[in-house]
Amino acid sequence: MLKQKLFNLIKKIITFVLKFIFIKKNYKKISFISFPDLSDNCWYLFNYINNNRENLILVWLIDKNLSKTKINTLKKKIKNNKLLFIKKKSLKGIYHFLSSRIVFFTHIPYFFSQKNLGPTQVNLWHGMPIKKIGVYRHKKLLYYYGDFAISTSSLYSEILSKAFGIHKKSILPFGLPRNDILVNNNKKFFNKKNLKLVLWLPTFRKTESFTKINDAKNENFLMEWPLNFLDNLNIIAKKCKVLIIIKTHPLDNLKILKKYSNISYLNNNNLVKMNLDLHELISVSDGLISDISSVIIDYILKKKPLGLTVDSIKTFNRGFIDELNLLNNLNYYRIKNIKDFHNFFNKVRNNETREIDRKKIFYSKHAINSSKKITEYFKI
Repeated sequence: MLKQKLFNLIKKIITFVLKFIFIKKNYKKISFISFPDLSDNCWYLFNYINNNRENLILVWLIDKNLSKTKINTLKKKIKNNKLLFIKKKSLKGIYHFLSSRIVFFTHIPYFFSQKNLGPTQVNLWHGMPIKKIGVYRHKKLLYYYGDFAISTSSLYSEILSKAFGIHKKSILPFGLPRNDILVNNNKKFFNKKNLKLVLWLPTFRKTESFTKINDAKNENFLMEWPLNFLDNLNIIAKKCKVLIIIKTHPLDNLKILKKYSNISYLNNNNLVKMNLDLHELISVSDGLISDISSVIIDYILKKKPLGLTVDSIKTFNRGFIDELNLLNNLNYYRIKNIKDFHNFFNKVRNNETREIDRKKIFYSKHAINSSKKITEYFKI
């Protein structure tokens, strides 16, 4: 309690001081903040703006230093705009934040962020929520979640309005920039070795990266399955001519050391080295397995088989957002054992088409071309 009171006092002092420091706004400056750096909805929106607008100052406020090779590679793509990489947790970072016309973010920019302090703040978030967030989770607003947010449907507009404390008129039903690649033809080549590609994208269970989160009794998703589970899964995948890629959540520290013929393991660092983004991988997949990760909402656009590990879902203690009635409204395959995996792989092998959102309540048919709509709405 004392720690929270001290935090709130420091926050009030900082915001009070910042309100009296005049920082001129640069109307050509657009800033981006994401976790991990250069990722998710911010990354796709940044690329669209860079490719379709000119004479802008595009600023990435980052947590970790980028290599010179990475910076030089990115700057080669910049022809008509100026690109800056600034450490977010620095006075320079705060200056660029406050002097931007607009800041797009996937996670809370600064603990002192609030309305009418600095730029227009647009919350792109990191997927349509399934687990309780914001007011749903804390019963009150602990943070300032931005002036605007985006959604994929009218149901999600209502949910995000409540979760973030943002007026529903400021929840823009434009879809998610990261999902633009799922409906266009600009897909990267990925060598599937003449196998069907099934992505397994489990969400994290526990973390202390931002704040302490303890969403389940197990440390990671593999602890929910029997010993030798991956050995048996690999046998079935090989028989079904399926390549399984297990991509862990950025907040999950799990490492799979054993090598398998038909199971690969990737984390965020691996994707960076391969010059791949997660949604580029999703775009070329033939099926998806998950639990309560927000990617299952994204996958509606793919119209391919979706499997949910339903026993994993039971172990989560944060809880669902009730209005979604998710497990009753989604059209998915229940996966509880090795036999269910086998059946799912057969569906994938047979190129089954799947209407995941049959009631059209999670993803509106109009919520596409998100980056273009956002850019035009804010007159960038």
